[in-house]
Amino acid sequence: MTQGSSSVEGSSPTTKGKAWYVNPWVWAGIGGIVFVTLGRDCTRRIPNPPPVLGNAPSFALSELNGTAITDQTLAGNPYLVQIVGTDCGEDCEQTMAGMVKLHQGFEEGVLGKVPVKQLTFVMGGDESAKHYSVLADEHKVDRNRWYFVRGPDSIIAEVAKAYATMGDKTVDKPWMMGLALVDGAGRCRGLYGTDMMEINRAFFQAEQVSRESK
Repeated sequence: MTQGSSSVEGSSPTTKGKAWYVNPWVWAGIGGIVFVTLGRDCTRRIPNPPPVLGNAPSFALSELNGTAITDQTLAGNPYLVQIVGTDCGEDCEQTMAGMVKLHQGFEEGVLGKVPVKQLTFVMGGDESAKHYSVLADEHKVDRNRWYFVRGPDSIIAEVAKAYATMGDKTVDKPWMMGLALVDGAGRCRGLYGTDMMEINRAFFQAEQVSRESK
């Protein structure tokens, strides 16, 4: 009886379960986790950079403070263009609100300042220039990164027309052009509307273009 009991309580090495590290299903699971983790970056879609639409129009005007500024002043720097006037009312206010958001985004980028400048062409007389100068002060705009430019309305209208033509459209008023993105080589890389979706698209593509310039 004693010997029989002993044989029942004892367990043969051949009847024990296999150790986990020799189980093929365990290693298959681990391998799957590693593959998914490492492969995620490889399979993530990186959008193509925005295409070149044409050469940005040249200009020789002056800032609201009287300092001369030309397209060559901005050479080597990507920048976003907008046009405002005295009789565009809410349309220009909406565009300006979008530009303010972009300016804040460029200043407070996750990886530091985004090296994209902004250029606002101001149409109209002294009263219009004063209005946008006060607005820039109210929003604490960095005037080394956002230029407010004035000059003959006819020249600014030609600039707007040149950008609009790149998008295969015509505009009744210069400020209807929306926004234009120019890269460091002076080429137009995008045209955008002024709603929030378009503002976000402009910000993302401006970041892409700024990385090209490094």
